[in-house]
Amino acid sequence: MLAFMSWTKDARARVVGRIAAFGIAGNVLIAMGFVLGLAAMPLIATGHSSIALPVLLFGFALASIGRSGAGERSKSLSGTFDLIVLAGVPFGFALGDPSRAVASCFVMFALIAAGAASLFAVSNRGLDRWDRAICLSAFAIACVFPLWFGLIAYVLGIFCFSAAGARIALALTRGSA
Repeated sequence: MLAFMSWTKDARARVVGRIAAFGIAGNVLIAMGFVLGLAAMPLIATGHSSIALPVLLFGFALASIGRSGAGERSKSLSGTFDLIVLAGVPFGFALGDPSRAVASCFVMFALIAAGAASLFAVSNRGLDRWDRAICLSAFAIACVFPLWFGLIAYVLGIFCFSAAGARIALALTRGSA
């Protein structure tokens, strides 16, 4: 999963070129990735996290490939879609087991903070590539070990809040110079 996200631009461009030869635009891949990513939420909620994991990963892979072939506006939209899908994962865990609601709310709030800080400070595209990879990795572990969801959610939430604070501090420091 992390290896896919760290492909070189040339490798991604070749994949995008092959897909474009079939007449599939980057925007379409982003939308397909979004729909697949959201499809993981009801699977998690119904206790099928082992099925949700490949659906979620495939959705993010499609969106990542689509981002490589999309324009700037579509890349911003893709970042928004990523945040929505990432927030849907803990929501699915909360729907499946209401005792996980506090941990789910904590990590969803943290994701919102990290996404907002990125909009303010960095790229105006939501979470950056490494933040997405960390969040996706954490949720992949939660899908494999659903009983660990609470711990994973709190650790990920702390990471997201820390990243948000660092981005805001950096932006404010740069802005005052």
